[in-house]
Amino acid sequence: MSRIDEQEQLAREIDAHVRRVEASDRSDEALLASAYEVLGSFKQLVDLSSAEELNKLSDKFLGLHRFASLLERIAMGIRSGAIEPPTSH
Repeated sequence: MSRIDEQEQLAREIDAHVRRVEASDRSDEALLASAYEVLGSFKQLVDLSSAEELNKLSDKFLGLHRFASLLERIAMGIRSGAIEPPTSH
């Protein structure tokens, strides 16, 4: 499988996951609660792709765009101090 095919497959998998979650609950909380199911695929996609490629895939797969945007907002909240990350005990 080519790298481009792998990127498309991963993006399609994430997009399908988001659409399944949205079918029953469109909230960010529902998506975040189910994020673990596709975090591995998302990491693979990020590792395989340039920023430009990710942007193009996000334009094509709106579920991927929503998922990436949610993770970006969480990361920005943690950096700014608005969100306190969990601590391990």
